[in-house]
Amino acid sequence: MTWTKRWYRRLRTLLGRDAVERELDEEVAFHIEMEAEKLRREGLSPEEARRRAGVAFGGVQHAKEAVRDARWLPWAPGLSLDLRLGARMLAKSPGLTLVGGFGLAVAIGVSAGAFALVNSIFFPEVPLAEGDRIVSIVNRDPLRTVYDKRVLHDFGIWQRELRSVVDLGAFRTVQRNLVARSGVEAIPVAEMSASGFRVARIAPLLGRTLVEEDERIGAPPVAVIGERVWETRFGRNADVIGTAIRIGEVPHTIVGVMPEEFAFPVNHSWWVPLRVDPGAWPRSTGPTLDVFARLAPGATHEEAQAELSVLGRRLAAAESGPLEGALESRVMPYTDVFTNSADDDPQLKGMMRLVVGLLLVLVAMNVAVLVYARTVNRTAEIALRTALGATRRRIVTQLFAEALVLSLLAGVAGLGLVAVGLRWLDNWMKSNGDPPFWIEVGLTPGIVIHALVLSILGAAIVGLFPAFRATRDVRVTIGSAASTSEARLGGTWTALIVVQVAAALAILPPTLGALFKTIQSASRSMQGLGVPAGELLSAVFTLEADDDPALVSEDPEKAAMARAERTRVIVTRLRDRLAEEPAVAGTAVSNAMPWSGGKDRFEIEGEARDAKAAMVFYVAPGWFEVLDVDVLAGRGFMAADPPAPSDLARSVIVNRSFVRDVMGGGSAVGRRVRVASSGAEPQPWREIVGVVEDFPAGVSVPGTPTARMYFPVAVGASYMDTLTIRVRGTTAEEFAPKLRAIAASVDPRLQLDEVAPLDVIFHNETKAMGQIALGLAVFAASVLLLSAAGIHALVSFTVNKRRREIGIRAALGADARRILTGVLAHAARQIAIGVAIGLSLAVLLDRASGGELMGGTALIAIPVAAAVAIVGGLLAAVGPARRALRVNPTEAIRAE
Repeated sequence: MTWTKRWYRRLRTLLGRDAVERELDEEVAFHIEMEAEKLRREGLSPEEARRRAGVAFGGVQHAKEAVRDARWLPWAPGLSLDLRLGARMLAKSPGLTLVGGFGLAVAIGVSAGAFALVNSIFFPEVPLAEGDRIVSIVNRDPLRTVYDKRVLHDFGIWQRELRSVVDLGAFRTVQRNLVARSGVEAIPVAEMSASGFRVARIAPLLGRTLVEEDERIGAPPVAVIGERVWETRFGRNADVIGTAIRIGEVPHTIVGVMPEEFAFPVNHSWWVPLRVDPGAWPRSTGPTLDVFARLAPGATHEEAQAELSVLGRRLAAAESGPLEGALESRVMPYTDVFTNSADDDPQLKGMMRLVVGLLLVLVAMNVAVLVYARTVNRTAEIALRTALGATRRRIVTQLFAEALVLSLLAGVAGLGLVAVGLRWLDNWMKSNGDPPFWIEVGLTPGIVIHALVLSILGAAIVGLFPAFRATRDVRVTIGSAASTSEARLGGTWTALIVVQVAAALAILPPTLGALFKTIQSASRSMQGLGVPAGELLSAVFTLEADDDPALVSEDPEKAAMARAERTRVIVTRLRDRLAEEPAVAGTAVSNAMPWSGGKDRFEIEGEARDAKAAMVFYVAPGWFEVLDVDVLAGRGFMAADPPAPSDLARSVIVNRSFVRDVMGGGSAVGRRVRVASSGAEPQPWREIVGVVEDFPAGVSVPGTPTARMYFPVAVGASYMDTLTIRVRGTTAEEFAPKLRAIAASVDPRLQLDEVAPLDVIFHNETKAMGQIALGLAVFAASVLLLSAAGIHALVSFTVNKRRREIGIRAALGADARRILTGVLAHAARQIAIGVAIGLSLAVLLDRASGGELMGGTALIAIPVAAAVAIVGGLLAAVGPARRALRVNPTEAIRAE
């Protein structure tokens, strides 16, 4: 028989079951008829010959089963039958199906979603030709475990001497002002070696890519643009090649257009040549660069690392002073340097996948408890099937099939949740800028396979554990007439109840705490900023890095001071120019948006209480006045207040929540506070000169305190700051284009980014809280429902198994109230032990996290979780106990 016929018959066996069964019947009839014909020739009558032929052949059904067992995939028809029976059994238990399926769906969805995020962000595949052979080359400081990207000096040597890699190049991302007829816009530009286009191996749509000649200092400035830029800015005009554009202060000529799938090195749409002189810089000085390359044909990562290590030791030997031996050079997978993956821990990937799978295990164990209670209630059925000849393996297989149906349905629902979540994440990432080109957010075959594996794992936990447990002593059950439908109860059930309650109490408070905080923040965010909509325009400003002193000076401190001074001068000119505009009522500078900032812990002079957390903001004089923040006591900042971060900055302003939450109330003006020091040197004391109203009113972010402290700051003290403008007679949206034009006229190097009305920025950032709250609500509801159902199932099952005992006690004259009290007391003791253990774990975890685990909602979350466990458990005991009291005493005694 040829292999094609063999596979054809196998497929017919698997798929064409009716036809194969007919063939089997015909084959059996043929053998019997042949034997009967032989006996007729020996002189027997036709009837006797057929009877003896049948006896000689043996049991027809037994023979058919033997043939079926010899088939290829003999288990397939049996599994199909088990799955159909499993679906019918689940339909008979809608409560278990809905509760267990909901919990498994959420668990599989969260685990599969986490798997997708972990793989796409931390362990992505580069979607380029032979992307696994694209590498990054870095210098790493092993003492500080950070990358030193000031590799310009080493880059020149690597280009000349490394042979295990090809097309070695470098890039850096800089912000530049694009000056066009429509206005001025800050754009991210990749200053990149021409070899980057060869590494990606993607041809241009129009024109050419960058070439090495473009990198020569003094060559005509050129640029390559992406397809999206070509479409949005040039209307896909084929004559775009040769068009002059102004990037920063330099005119560039467009020489090429790259297709949309090309975003190398990260997520760029603008490329200009990288023009640097490696020989002009000592080691670990100069601009920061990322270095990329391809492994040479036939070369491996290990060979490239060995060659680089030899070269690195030679460079280190030539150094003297603090750099001697301080750096080690590494060849890494291309994306690792951007995700900060721990490349020195080869087990990290497996550990992270294990962590995201723990949720499924926890939820599946919870569902397994429900299934266990239901399976034990089917002891009589299992015993009867065993008595009729069913093996333990056959019974376990069918119970597993029931769990598999439930888990597969939950897996499909979980994938639906993942698809919705990933679509939301994709939209969110695109609304906040393009993600790196290697991050693919969406359902992939890998995610589907992962969900399938999780479903099978969940089915194994949910189905096999209860099945093996319930069928372990089934033969003892068969031989015991007095307990045909009873399971042996004892320490196992008490332990299960205690563990179930303890796990619920350990998990529920943090979940409820996060939910309360998120709902609270989302609801408060709907109140808005508390200022008239459209009156405040916000913009983040910074300077182009063309003449940044950090690139031409070896004294970073001096360079930073010079940069800050230039920023102060330019922004002061901008504010003076804006003050001349009739539509501008005032301008203010801060280091962040009013609802975000850093966080620190503070202590109060003269008080021994523990340091408490508060948000920290840096604002320039006039900020409170422009934003109409009421000063409740004291004063606002004045120009005479020394700015932070200087130690001379001894004036601070706090909000109403700081006085209430950190200081415990009372008068705050004149009192002194300081940052709680983590080192040997204490921080300086600072005097509170004013108290302001909470702003934005009542708005908070989950896990962050509402208490706030404001430090005075000078313009240019940080790399980038936020400029807030109050307009009058117009709207912030209408004034935005004019702001860009004014900024360009003041100084072309001044870049404005995220120019938008403040209330629009606030709405865009806080509307996500509602979506997060919805997700947390689904998760919290699943945990709450499963925990309550698990406790209810265990307690009610335990009490239900005492039904005859309760009936006999009632028949013997025991008081019904006393019996009910005893049952509840027994259940309450089990629940109380679990509550004590669970709450202890929750409190310990919350304290270990410094109160961050429950977000300050422990006083609400813990009582709610405890009430759910206690009330659910006691209600579970009351129902079966009351039903047992209604049992006819005579029937209970007769059953015994």
